[in-house]
Amino acid sequence: MKFVTVAIAVLLVAAMAASASVTPTNIFEEKKVQPNSAPGDGREGGETIAEAWVIPSLPFDDTGDTSDNIDDYDEVCPYTGSTSPDVVYEFTPDTDMCVDIHTCESGYDTKLYVYENMYTPGAPYACNDDNANCPGESFRSWIETLFLAGGNTYYIVVDGYGGDAGTYQFHMYEVDCPEFCETVCPAGGTYEGEPTCYDNYDDVYNGGCNSDPPVFQQLTPAPLITICGESGVFLYDTSTYRDTDWFEIELTEDRQVTLTMCSDFPSLFGFIDSSLYPGCTGDIYIDPYLITEANISGELSAFLSAGTWWIFVSTADWGNYPCGSEYVLEIEGTAYSPVEDASWSTIKAMYK
Repeated sequence: MKFVTVAIAVLLVAAMAASASVTPTNIFEEKKVQPNSAPGDGREGGETIAEAWVIPSLPFDDTGDTSDNIDDYDEVCPYTGSTSPDVVYEFTPDTDMCVDIHTCESGYDTKLYVYENMYTPGAPYACNDDNANCPGESFRSWIETLFLAGGNTYYIVVDGYGGDAGTYQFHMYEVDCPEFCETVCPAGGTYEGEPTCYDNYDDVYNGGCNSDPPVFQQLTPAPLITICGESGVFLYDTSTYRDTDWFEIELTEDRQVTLTMCSDFPSLFGFIDSSLYPGCTGDIYIDPYLITEANISGELSAFLSAGTWWIFVSTADWGNYPCGSEYVLEIEGTAYSPVEDASWSTIKAMYK
């Protein structure tokens, strides 16, 4: 097998800074159980869906403790084997809305998931275990920009990883609904060209530092580059991998470069300064990076120094995203447009 596991830490430079790091390599690694950080104090929401604590209106904030509760529910997103106790909240919006739900300030390794109208084990409406957007904490949960249909009832479960339990802080509030996008390759788009992944797939096309030897897809600088690509999650022997795409581009001068992503899956994408990692050695940092939800457009912009840069694209986690899941990545600013060239020539002429 030609895959290698590269330790890639991620520095978040998006909506908010985070000191936590995640490892977006192509191989799924089991999460280690974190120790509880606080004793129980007897506070909690509803024990079961039938006894769910009703949220009367938003914004809603609550504190509680799951230490004296029972393990009633569990969902895989994407980690298995949880036996943690849980509590349940219930909310019925009057009209359509989008919400954020998070437990970022909690004292243990939390997990959040949502059921719509009824208990659907194995098929939650939404689910999150670890979200790197939580500031200052690792292994906390945040479901972002979740659409809720007016008149439907949603059951929100606060759970934990492994057997972890303890004090939690629960926050739910309305946010602006994002504009949804479609992964239709536009006119002028270039197909990535990589074969669709499959079980026991060996990426020798553009697996970057996750392939042995490393292999990158070369891009030519242009005012706008549109890549119509694929990703997905697959098995190799008994391990779970994801198809990571690494694009290499040479900048002849310092440039402001913007990435815009639309994907059929939760995506992670960003920039890597290749000069820091000759031979793909050491811990590799994606800096900056962005995580987006499926079919919600995400934009990331950074000022890049002249040199060779890698643009990294993958699924955000190792969930059930079939090989062949599509994305459209736009890269703007790696070269001047004709209008920019003309403007710059005019400016230079003023100083001759």
